[in-house]
Amino acid sequence: MRAVAAFLTQFVVASVALAGAGAAIVVLSVLSYGCGSKEDRLTETLVAQEVLERRPAGVEPLGQRGTSCDDDDLWVNVEQVYRLPPARVDVLGFYREVATGDGWRPGEQAGPAEGCYTKVIDGEVVDMELAMEERADTYTVTLSSSSELTGSKC
Repeated sequence: MRAVAAFLTQFVVASVALAGAGAAIVVLSVLSYGCGSKEDRLTETLVAQEVLERRPAGVEPLGQRGTSCDDDDLWVNVEQVYRLPPARVDVLGFYREVATGDGWRPGEQAGPAEGCYTKVIDGEVVDMELAMEERADTYTVTLSSSSELTGSKC
């Protein structure tokens, strides 16, 4: 009888310890979910990229730079919208020259007429996408990277 009681006691203690370890894992994964200090540093690095400061003559930033981080896949995004002047501007040509001069390379999936480039910054693959808006007087430059996923969207 004592052997059965000792076995049951050890079984209960082991079960409680195992449940506690499982709860600790759940708590740690909940606490570490989402964007954190690594993504904050990446955001700061992307905000400071010179390509966001460069723009064709007559083009002006429209509002402040936007930043975001997707908690699920840790995609960091920094974007700036620009207003075009009334005179015609070759935006794609301008950024093709500026981007390649700053170490950006055309994305593997991007065609020559598309504004999608990649660059490794602080060990992370970063995409730069140029989007001409339906309204012909604005365009957006977006820098994005994921500290969790690898590869490029370009």
